[in-house]
Amino acid sequence: MTTRPTDVPASAREVLPPLENFAAELITAYPTEQWWPAETSFEVMAGAVLVQNTRWSNVERALAQLRVANCLSAEAISSCPPERLQVLIQSAGCQSVKALRLGNLAQWLVDFGGHRQIAKTHTDELRTQLLGINGIGPETADAILNFACGRPVFVADRYAQRLFARLGYLNGVGKTGRYEAVRAMLEAAMQGRAQALQDLHAATVLHCQQVCGGVPRCSLCPFQRCCQRNRAG
Repeated sequence: MTTRPTDVPASAREVLPPLENFAAELITAYPTEQWWPAETSFEVMAGAVLVQNTRWSNVERALAQLRVANCLSAEAISSCPPERLQVLIQSAGCQSVKALRLGNLAQWLVDFGGHRQIAKTHTDELRTQLLGINGIGPETADAILNFACGRPVFVADRYAQRLFARLGYLNGVGKTGRYEAVRAMLEAAMQGRAQALQDLHAATVLHCQQVCGGVPRCSLCPFQRCCQRNRAG
């Protein structure tokens, strides 16, 4: 399987390194100890829902409230009254919507058979199950699969789509297809290594936050030599 679209112009192919080589460079440039700290895998799952459209600092406060209330498990959340759950996660914003989504995820996990059943389920089937939960989209599902379940899945969020499009790895890929294109390319490039995909996600987010933002700071970028956008001016 090729690691980048075959219609990348010849001039770009002369500069773009193989995707696996660039990924390794990016990870080396932004080493991280533990990108998603959590005491349990369900805490990661809950965080993946709560972080939708908000900052992680807000999520940390919500998780702390759930922990103090002994409500940071699938069983506890699935039996928690929605009004109380909304109060506990208020710092994460959109609490009525997120309480519903968190409750849906918790109830699914209880009905599914918990983490023991998750361990027995193939990644593709598990992803299908997660995407069938109301309020769980591809990015949240993939975050759960990789960071909570240890599966070799890449979270192709807006940062990843922006970075790899600017570099030139997504030439010929429309915006509507970028999520799945980035996910497939990087999962292939990292050869099924779940930890490497976690490290790559973290490095991508950090690089985009610090350098390759909405208005890129190209003069600070260590990857100027292989960036199609930078060469185009």
